[in-house]
Amino acid sequence: IVDTLKSHIDERLKYPLAVPKEEAGHLHDYFCPVHNVFFEFDWNSPDKQYCSFCKKTWSSDRINWAWITIAQDRNKQFLTDCMYVYLATGDKKYARYMKDMLLDYADKYPHYEIHDKGRNTPEPANYSAKIYAQSLDEAGWFSDVCRVYSVVKPLLKKGEVEKIEKGLLKEGAGIEKVEEKICAVLPKYQQPRKILFIPEIPL
Repeated sequence: IVDTLKSHIDERLKYPLAVPKEEAGHLHDYFCPVHNVFFEFDWNSPDKQYCSFCKKTWSSDRINWAWITIAQDRNKQFLTDCMYVYLATGDKKYARYMKDMLLDYADKYPHYEIHDKGRNTPEPANYSAKIYAQSLDEAGWFSDVCRVYSVVKPLLKKGEVEKIEKGLLKEGAGIEKVEEKICAVLPKYQQPRKILFIPEIPL
């Protein structure tokens, strides 16, 4: 298992680790409009998506925003893989990968706009998010990333802890507080999944 995770990490390291600067769209837009098949994801092609049936590339705002959605998913998986390998081996290079990406997110997350799948800013902003186009996806992302943070936190400097908690975790918690107010009148089955934050972070 560890060797498999290491191979996944090595594959991700072949491409730039920089976090996307823009908000993601909706995964359902990442399909060929002719054949309805999933595009072939390519880290080096954020603005041209290849269909294996058409044998050609497609590009539109929604399609390319969906590329960002997949990139964010894969970054989360990269962080999670690094966490498990670090726990299994104690190799601090994997902790460094976690730290560097979390700090990058802390830089960029505050600048993401709350948006829906069309990159609109709805009023009220119910079910919308910042990384993704809907809060359910964002909550799932944070649930996993917070576990990563809990593992790497003891290795971080004070300034790094403050930056990640302020720029990423507390910013994300702010979205969920807005959601709670909006959804208070909704039946339970319609309410979004809550983000699981690290207990020792005062919100």
